[in-house]
Amino acid sequence: MVTETAAQPTKVPRKSGLTADVKLSPELAAIVGCSKMPRTQVVKKMWEIFKSRGLQDPSDKRYILIKDSDLKKVFADVENGRVLGFGLLKHLKRHMTPL
Repeated sequence: MVTETAAQPTKVPRKSGLTADVKLSPELAAIVGCSKMPRTQVVKKMWEIFKSRGLQDPSDKRYILIKDSDLKKVFADVENGRVLGFGLLKHLKRHMTPL
């Protein structure tokens, strides 16, 4: 008996929604070091930057202090010099455009 093993095409996961790459503004790209990446990776990279620079508010760690000049370009409309970490994507979405 001859068995035929046809090469099945491997399914490539489609990138859509949060996993799709987006084009970043020059200001945001200068911070994260890449001109396009998925939204989830942008937020992850921003948290890495905040923690490495020690920008979490010591009195309330939910907030990020916007003290650096490069961050002030991205978060220009932030009041009181701090932003709530859970609302981070709300501010970053202005700097992302779909590809």
